[in-house]
Amino acid sequence: MPLKALTDAQLKKAKPQAKEYTLRDPSGLIFRVLSSGRKLFGWRCRDARRSNKQVRVFYGDYPDLSLAQARQIHSLFAAARNNGADIQDANVLANIINQVTEQERPTASTDGWTFKQLVDYYFQAFVDAQGKNHGPFRRLKNHLVPILGDFYVDQISEQTVSNVIEKLKAKKCSERTMADTFLYASMMFDFACDHRKVKHNPFKKNPFRRERKKRTAFYTLQEIRLLLTNPQNIHIGQDYLAIMKLLFQTGCRRNEIIQARRSEVILGSGEDGNYGRLSITSDRMKNMDNNGAENSFDIPLSKEMASILRHALDCFANETHVFGSKRFSNTATSFGRVTSGPLCDRFVDRTLTRYRKAYGLGNKCNHDMRRTLETTLGNLFYPDDVVSLMTGHKRQGMTGVYNQSQKVWLLRRCFQYWSSLIEFICTHDEQYAISFDECLEDKYSTELISRFSYSTLMTDMQSRWDKHSPKPEKAF
Repeated sequence: MPLKALTDAQLKKAKPQAKEYTLRDPSGLIFRVLSSGRKLFGWRCRDARRSNKQVRVFYGDYPDLSLAQARQIHSLFAAARNNGADIQDANVLANIINQVTEQERPTASTDGWTFKQLVDYYFQAFVDAQGKNHGPFRRLKNHLVPILGDFYVDQISEQTVSNVIEKLKAKKCSERTMADTFLYASMMFDFACDHRKVKHNPFKKNPFRRERKKRTAFYTLQEIRLLLTNPQNIHIGQDYLAIMKLLFQTGCRRNEIIQARRSEVILGSGEDGNYGRLSITSDRMKNMDNNGAENSFDIPLSKEMASILRHALDCFANETHVFGSKRFSNTATSFGRVTSGPLCDRFVDRTLTRYRKAYGLGNKCNHDMRRTLETTLGNLFYPDDVVSLMTGHKRQGMTGVYNQSQKVWLLRRCFQYWSSLIEFICTHDEQYAISFDECLEDKYSTELISRFSYSTLMTDMQSRWDKHSPKPEKAF
């Protein structure tokens, strides 16, 4: 059935849904409606310069860009592609957009662009062309355009920037807001310099650039016991509680657990201590290996992890993810919970933060759970390289090049000991956690170390190998 041409009425009536959807025009022009409510024009096509890979091009937002203008831009851009132009060159699209919307740069006989014109160009040539979210970049329009809008960009000096700082302070803008605003202004001028639109970057020396402080917080065993046992019966959903338990036991980042797919969880029978594995794909991993390969990271499951994941698959999963989305879809034909997609990362973060604050741990965050695993096992004499492998950190230097061992057997036992330690702390006398956290030399800390230290683990592994290894024959 042939496609019908898009109309302005159809675009105005297009409402956001739980998932993004696309409307198509016979010319090839597409109209995307995002779940956030944003609407934009674009095109999906093959790039002959890059082995015919499919690329997406964004023309601009609706209604800032009208349907008629979008069709004209699409026609000119498709012709440029057919004539061999590099469709991923930002200048090609920017020139066409300028040609259609009549926002050409002032001629050389004038004093050049004003700051407002530069911001408009940057939004068209970079923000819209790359499909960036407008939110962070609106700082330019909200804070700088009202002050610098009529200034010619080539005449903006460092003294002008200093005056802008004083005016923003008078408006009681926070230091963080000013720092972010100047960062995006510097990015804009760098982009314009690269495309020879301006001569210099007056925001290069950002006075708000601060050194990032390294966070060192971690959870003590007493705090782990408090959060996982929930003695005050503070309300928290069972799926959120399961996520928190997995964050403690696996040492994973939040999105690595929340976005786990059903296909990535392989449960074992538990024979010989093999309870399965959780594979974290490269698109959710922050660290890659030293060769730049995008390989998945496999976490050997402990008995406790496998139990949590099995319960999650039975109670919280949908067709695609272990912790399924709680969104509802309301269409003309059906109403109900969506059958695919993960839990909302923002909701999980807010729920866990609210839960921690109820126990007076508002100064801690989810990422501190990764640091907790490494710190606690380090205090139990586990080698640094083994603990780093447990959290998915890559080896450094030449060791990372030559040593490609994954130490699967050792990691399986380490994760089992770590999970057993957490289970022991939650089910036994609180004095065990207190003695360990305060480094007391009493029977509680002694028993804890004797049960879960690295030397105990290695002794256990050796006894397992001896059990399965063949006995030497007697010599006659």
